[in-house]
Amino acid sequence: MDREINFNKNIEKIDEYLRNLIPFGFSGTVLIAKGDEILLENGYGYRNYENKYKMKKDTIMSIGSISKQFTSTMIMQFVDQGKLDVQDTLSKFFDVPEDKKNITIHQLMTHTSGIKDHFGDDFVFMETDEFLRKIFEEKIRTPLGSEFSYSNLGYSLLAIIIQNITGKSYQEYLIQDIFTPQGITNSGWFGDERWNEENSTNYYLDGKNTGSISSWSGSHDKPYWAILGNGGVCISNKDLFNWIRALMKSKIISENSLNKMLTPEKNDYGYGWDIESSPLGRLITHDGGNNIGVNAVAKYYEEVELTIIINSNVIQNGIGMGFQIRNLIEKLLMADEITLPPYVNNYGRIKEGIYAQGENYIEINSNPLNQYSLAVVGQNLLSIIDNEIPIRIAEQCNTKVYKFANAMFARKWEEAFSYIKNTEVTERRINFLEGLMDEFEKEYGLIINFKISGTIPMNKYYGLTHLMIVGEKGSSGIPIVWEDENTILGFRTRLSPYPITMQMASKDNNIIAYNIDSGKSIILRHEDENSISFESTILKQTSV
Repeated sequence: MDREINFNKNIEKIDEYLRNLIPFGFSGTVLIAKGDEILLENGYGYRNYENKYKMKKDTIMSIGSISKQFTSTMIMQFVDQGKLDVQDTLSKFFDVPEDKKNITIHQLMTHTSGIKDHFGDDFVFMETDEFLRKIFEEKIRTPLGSEFSYSNLGYSLLAIIIQNITGKSYQEYLIQDIFTPQGITNSGWFGDERWNEENSTNYYLDGKNTGSISSWSGSHDKPYWAILGNGGVCISNKDLFNWIRALMKSKIISENSLNKMLTPEKNDYGYGWDIESSPLGRLITHDGGNNIGVNAVAKYYEEVELTIIINSNVIQNGIGMGFQIRNLIEKLLMADEITLPPYVNNYGRIKEGIYAQGENYIEINSNPLNQYSLAVVGQNLLSIIDNEIPIRIAEQCNTKVYKFANAMFARKWEEAFSYIKNTEVTERRINFLEGLMDEFEKEYGLIINFKISGTIPMNKYYGLTHLMIVGEKGSSGIPIVWEDENTILGFRTRLSPYPITMQMASKDNNIIAYNIDSGKSIILRHEDENSISFESTILKQTSV
């Protein structure tokens, strides 16, 4: 770091910032601490939107895959006690087929085992023997130790090993022998009888109530192996903070084991933690979520002893609200000045539909909670909203992605990979693409068309060009990740088919759409019954 930062300076502004985000869809809990001192601990929005029960700072929430570090910590305790070694293989614990007998505990913890990521639903009960049989029947995806390939099931195997060593259930051992000695009491699992509408939250996917940690079938009394060991822990922000402080001070495992845990392997992943660089020095972090509302982030900046914990119960348009602000908090803490989102007092009401100008359009929708969102498609409109990438370069990116997509959907693999930084054509990479398209066709029907929605800035790399695929039953987006305007790094999937979505609210009869990523807001006005305008751009209601 180049300068000393006063983290207390902007705390009140950050609190105001988060409160101003509530009408734009943010709901959740946030904790910020420097060393042992908690600077901010608050709840925002609602733990139950229908009954307007406000989120509290100590609301119990699911942290998803952040749970993995509890599993890796228990493993490292056993290493400290001489009960196992990270180079022990699965054959020491299970009767395993030939292709898996040499998988090590180290490879399970670093996601380099080649074991499949997941199968089945998190909420489906499965006996241990049946679970092991299904895992061991699956083919290994990559050669052992050769590549990072995220595997939830690998951490479930670690949980079974923990049970075999302790003679207790994974849940019982974590609560009684790990959490309780550290004073961690507001923690547990899905379906725990201690959770109720006073101390836990409901979750929302595009405004639909998907239930809560008290109503979800879960892992508190049975081994729901699809999630146990890799997720499923429910905890308050304060307890998670106390855990992280104790862990990082080597109060739970030895300093040597902690160093091993925090040593990055492939893809900057250690044992249950991502290890990254940041403007504040080395960052130890992990996030967790599911597709029914959970999105949580834990960040520990080692050099400055800064902890940030974000938990949200809302996913809108395929984006977890907690994930949207995870990098924002860091920037706000370091900012000389903070520009607040516009203050609004209620959700907007505007005529829903699609408003277009040529190939550029916006789509206005509401969810069951009468919250409104604005989706933006087309380079001209995207560049009005966020112009950090010059439109000339954005159009170059769009053209190259169109050529890449043409080759990919025509199964011309050598041509398709020629547009990507890693041009190697391998059977595994081809199988991945074919499997991805099979998944799309299963979800959205036969793919009948694709189009480029536009290029937008991205925090870590140069930008994203959004490829929209259109099927007989629906559509989805594939963001193409750029390192610079000439180099495609690869692509990833997302739930939203749109490059930018913005939540909408109203103030003084104006409709305001706010973009959390860029910090920009747009005022929309009705020109007449069938048209709206913003930034001197008039769009007519139509169908696209």
